[in-house]
Amino acid sequence: MSMPRAVTWELCREVFDEMSDRDVVSWTVLIMGYRNAKNYADALIAFEKMQYAGVVPNRVTMVNALGACGSFRAIEMGVWIHDFIKGNGWDLDVILGTSLVEMYLKCGRIDEGLNVFRSMKEKNVFTWNVVIQDSEATDKFLQQALLRSPPVIGILNSLQANKLNACSDSVLVDIG
Repeated sequence: MSMPRAVTWELCREVFDEMSDRDVVSWTVLIMGYRNAKNYADALIAFEKMQYAGVVPNRVTMVNALGACGSFRAIEMGVWIHDFIKGNGWDLDVILGTSLVEMYLKCGRIDEGLNVFRSMKEKNVFTWNVVIQDSEATDKFLQQALLRSPPVIGILNSLQANKLNACSDSVLVDIG
């Protein structure tokens, strides 16, 4: 028989509170737990408490804190994390970079998100999905691509025409 999630979470929090030696792993698990429970404010409070305790975050900590920042629209904390990453000379691997892009886009900072996206050496399907799922970011990305590469205009016009043809075909099918 499984215990309800709330009870399990309370027990985890009690164990954390009773720990005498809290390291980056225990703090990260706490932040991750709050984030997974969609309790973003507490995730960010735990992240701040970790800083006050003198525990240095790692990449996993930052990915989870950035996720909470994006969901809670805590742009100031997200910018602080980005500055920490840059200040400590961390490379933006695909996971950390994607988390930064997503945080910026969720907070409405499209230009910053696209700047991080372009600066990433490696991107995967998750990185692209983060940008594509934000229609404003996608529009801006395409506009910027057009400015950099005028021959793309013909391709995009062709794609647009194909979309219109597909739409008109589907209308004819519905009518017929």
